[in-house]
Amino acid sequence: MRVQTSRNTQTAAEVGTSAEYLLQVGDGRHFISPALGPDFIKVPEDTLLDSNIEEQVWHRLLHLVEIVYTDLNSGNHPDDYFADRIILTPKNTDVLAISNLMPEKVHGEMHEFTSVDSVDGDDELQRQEHGDLYPPEFLSTVSLSGMYPHKLNLKVGTPVILIRKMSTKEGLCNGTRLRIVQLRPNCMEAAIMGGAFAGKRVIIPRIALVSKNSGFPFELRRKPFPVQVAFVMTINKWQGQSIHRLGLYLPEPVFSHGQFYVAMSRVTSRNNIVILVDEPPTTSEGVHTKKNVYREIVAVDEAVV
Repeated sequence: MRVQTSRNTQTAAEVGTSAEYLLQVGDGRHFISPALGPDFIKVPEDTLLDSNIEEQVWHRLLHLVEIVYTDLNSGNHPDDYFADRIILTPKNTDVLAISNLMPEKVHGEMHEFTSVDSVDGDDELQRQEHGDLYPPEFLSTVSLSGMYPHKLNLKVGTPVILIRKMSTKEGLCNGTRLRIVQLRPNCMEAAIMGGAFAGKRVIIPRIALVSKNSGFPFELRRKPFPVQVAFVMTINKWQGQSIHRLGLYLPEPVFSHGQFYVAMSRVTSRNNIVILVDEPPTTSEGVHTKKNVYREIVAVDEAVV
């Protein structure tokens, strides 16, 4: 969290409280509920999404989206509108679940792009033999870990994240956030959001990828756009930027060391974060979630320092 000083007494007190809470989360010194034990942490009441627990999950997710992306469908927004807000969640499956709610929220015409799929091989004969056995209609249905999906739905103005390093000199690294300016069949024009290259317009072409050790008797060659819609990202994927509006969706507890701390530290003020916890452990002290801070790791870090 980027802590700033303030001449306003109330604001300064809020900043101090937020900073102390963050430190407690980071090193495991937070309040421990007698009913739940040291693995659980109380979620600050002022950050919790005010929603009806009886509502369906997708209703609550829409509420979270509307809070983080206020007036999203009102038309064109400046780049900093998207650069200063994000929804984070632990797993890719939940990223996809929220992303599926977004297209209708964005103003503009939807464009569907399908990757060019084929069978990769060492020689033409091998590729032809496999190609006869595995036509494009079948290859388009194949879903592999680490391989981009066959279909990608995009709109001009949509924020995306680059998921393959292209050119560090041009600011096109794995994890770079961009906003789509123009869409064409085989390339897109986009503007970089944030960092030293903020505002720079770049061309993103389709890039060929080949699966490895897929378990199939062939290697899949897929040529998609190397981007992913970036209204929502995993906590691990978010690369250190501080922002002004953050939604944190926890359908289940975080699963690796320090993820809750990382998410909480990405906002400039605790007033700018809203958290949705599905079916949380609740005690008389409030709503809790599992945090996964391993004291052994913290102790090693302290010893090194």
